[in-house]
Amino acid sequence: MGKVKQVQFESLDAFIVGQNNFYNIFDLSSDIGRSYREHRPAFKRFQEAEPQLESSATQEVTQIMINHKHPKDFALDYIPRETFSKMFTAYKIMSDMVYDTDRDFPEDSPDKIPGEEYLIGGRGERTRFDK
Repeated sequence: MGKVKQVQFESLDAFIVGQNNFYNIFDLSSDIGRSYREHRPAFKRFQEAEPQLESSATQEVTQIMINHKHPKDFALDYIPRETFSKMFTAYKIMSDMVYDTDRDFPEDSPDKIPGEEYLIGGRGERTRFDK
């Protein structure tokens, strides 16, 4: 079992810009968030390792998203920096918990490219990061 390299952001600001809707993972009011939490092994590992951080981030993001469901709202405009900071911490931990044996990385997967970096986000660990 080998780790799948994930993009590492050098700063909170870089994470906020490049996080690919990572906040969706912590949004229990969305199907995306609930599905990700249920089906992604990296999230389950994170949840087990860091239950307080997961719970805190989930409560904050879910409440924020419930309060801002207008289609013209843009999450980067209303998620506070402090909440993004928690998610950045979560990302750093979770990005070290993605393995090539996870269901998103079967051996014959066309998305599995040796040496590539991937990005945990709204579309999952398979999302290649194009620099």
